[in-house]
Amino acid sequence: MQQSVCTLRAFAATVCNPLELIKVRMQSRGNRHKTALRVLRSVVLTDGVLGLWKGTLPSAVRMGSHIS
Repeated sequence: MQQSVCTLRAFAATVCNPLELIKVRMQSRGNRHKTALRVLRSVVLTDGVLGLWKGTLPSAVRMGSHIS
């Protein structure tokens, strides 16, 4: 049971990471983008599509480790 919970939380972190990345970039101090689509475009142009999942591993490990 705990392994399936851990796996689902890690999967959720992986799926939600692009949205979290866009939100954090929009909230950053030096943000020059006005919309989420502009942030998305900027990330894809500078880092490629895989740049949307930058930092996924730490998020997945953090989410997976919170087993109650």
